[in-house]
Amino acid sequence: PEFFVESSDDENKSHTGRFFVRRLRHLQHICQTFEGRLSKNANIIDVSRSLLQNLHPTPAVCGDSPIDALDFIRQFETKASFDRGYYTGPIGYIGTDSADIFVAIRSALITNYNNDFVDEKNVVVKRPQSKVSIFAGAGIVKGSTVQGEWTETSHKLGVMSSIFPPSPVTLQIASIPNVAWSTAFIEELVRCGVTQFYICPGSRNTPLTAAIYKSTRSNTGVVRAISVHDERGAGFRALGYSRQNGRPAAIVTSSGTAVANLYPSVVESSSDGVPLLVITADRPYENRDNGSNQSVDQVKIFSSTYVRWFRDIPPPSDDVPVSLALSDANHAVTLANQLAGPVHLNVQFRENLAPDQGPIRNDNRIGSVTKFHTLRFTDVPGFARWSQSGSRWQRAFYPDKNVNHSIIEVAELILQSRRGIIVAGNLRLSNNDANEADSLTSIISHFATVAGMPILAGVQSGALRRERPVIPFAEHLLKHPSISKGLRPDFILQLGSPLISTEISKMITNAVMHNVQTSHVLVQRLYPYERADPEFTVTHRVSSDIGDFLKSLTSYIESLGQQATMKCSELTPLLHLGRELQKEMPSIIEETSRAVNSQTVEKTPNDSILTEPEIMSAISDVLSELSSEKLRGSSLFLSNSMPVRDGEFFLYPRQVTENDQT
Repeated sequence: PEFFVESSDDENKSHTGRFFVRRLRHLQHICQTFEGRLSKNANIIDVSRSLLQNLHPTPAVCGDSPIDALDFIRQFETKASFDRGYYTGPIGYIGTDSADIFVAIRSALITNYNNDFVDEKNVVVKRPQSKVSIFAGAGIVKGSTVQGEWTETSHKLGVMSSIFPPSPVTLQIASIPNVAWSTAFIEELVRCGVTQFYICPGSRNTPLTAAIYKSTRSNTGVVRAISVHDERGAGFRALGYSRQNGRPAAIVTSSGTAVANLYPSVVESSSDGVPLLVITADRPYENRDNGSNQSVDQVKIFSSTYVRWFRDIPPPSDDVPVSLALSDANHAVTLANQLAGPVHLNVQFRENLAPDQGPIRNDNRIGSVTKFHTLRFTDVPGFARWSQSGSRWQRAFYPDKNVNHSIIEVAELILQSRRGIIVAGNLRLSNNDANEADSLTSIISHFATVAGMPILAGVQSGALRRERPVIPFAEHLLKHPSISKGLRPDFILQLGSPLISTEISKMITNAVMHNVQTSHVLVQRLYPYERADPEFTVTHRVSSDIGDFLKSLTSYIESLGQQATMKCSELTPLLHLGRELQKEMPSIIEETSRAVNSQTVEKTPNDSILTEPEIMSAISDVLSELSSEKLRGSSLFLSNSMPVRDGEFFLYPRQVTENDQT
């Protein structure tokens, strides 16, 4: 007050403004302004310093007065080595004739430290790093509750934490499989855009309810959960939300007749084409069909006429990896959106339903103790990428939705990659026409040349194995430890599925497992409900005609003007290795077959026994001698089991040379 002029003039008179509410994203503040005209002897710096001394620390977070608050901090926090910096402080500006200053209650403390390590030469290397700690608090007043104060603190913390990337989801603190599975499953639903949950109270769905509550805490203002006692009402509330927002809400129920109450909303969701996610907890299979309480047949309880996809999920266990839970959640949301209707996930849960370790509830048998190996549960390809990135498990692109977006995204992945490779499986043809097959072969070969990537072509890719960018006898190369360990592709473009070669599948799995930056893109015209991802390694799934997609992708890359500067993949030397092996393969097969024949007992001196490699080599020679015109329209049938695997290893016709092409 000593700095201000007291005047009878209303215009120059000091006054306190009215209270008003300032609304932010996660919370709102009650505010009040103070204005006054400074006296002639007052200095703006002195005034600001005086005001700040009274503003920090504020009674809202520290106590009744700044002096008492500071004494408390010195006594109980400094001695305990607890440092949170200036967790309240001023923010604003000070000018020569005006100032605008606020009190910031939430704050972050940046701590610098050395994360030393010993290198391969046994030398200590100092690696400076920084750690950011974010703090928030709530004022404890009469009538405060623990839950209320935690909620307030979460809202405040969300303002600052929202600007940082999410912390890795490691699941290492999960004590039992139900907790680990539910945490990962709900996290993936949220990442896929499911942020509204309607929970019907029950016991069997406790793991899901706990995971959803945890998600609302870590995604303050984004994920919302509403408890609804009536399942029928919950179904229609979720349906209304989905209809209004154009994305699925999730209904979570316990087991038993509670599930049947959702039937009306499921029917309406299907009839009106509204995406909806139905998640029902169920008893494990040992409690089915034996009169157990609260147990009805929930498997496909809703007619397939209405449900777009159904999945009966086994009880969580470290025998079933986390990748299955993430893939199920991702696929469910994808189909609900793509097929515009309800998807039903029926999840079996065993005790303990509560997050309690130790003896298994209601099981008095010897050794009935919860056993769960978290590292085994998460030791799968792709989990490290999912844990650290904060992105969904897989991105899916469909023809009538966003395939054009996929072209841009895949092109960026190609341009960023250094060790890209193309894998060809079963190339589905829309018309099974010979001209279409020849055209697709040429398109794939041309794209590989433009992108500078070699091709691993499975036997199902047919005539593609004759093309120059294909690595001959790749399966044999991949069996060599030095090659398999040193391959390390960072981009894998898979055209068609499935893959027969276990070596190629193993190569993809290892690449995704050991490099979080590796992308595995699958391009194939998928049937409804089809996943085509047996190892759960696909990061981008594009449902499109392979030829049309590659032509559009090639045109887009060329339009960028960067095709001339694109570097060939560092894996192209495999082409040279494969061609050198192809020169030696006939003599290898002959020598090995002679050794096998010499050890065969049941034969007469004049008998000649052809080994499987010799048969495939002979077929390869015949195919090599035929012209492209004679091959057009021809078919080669390989039986299942060993014959098709023999073809995968040894059926490599002579590749088309540049002279052949001209």
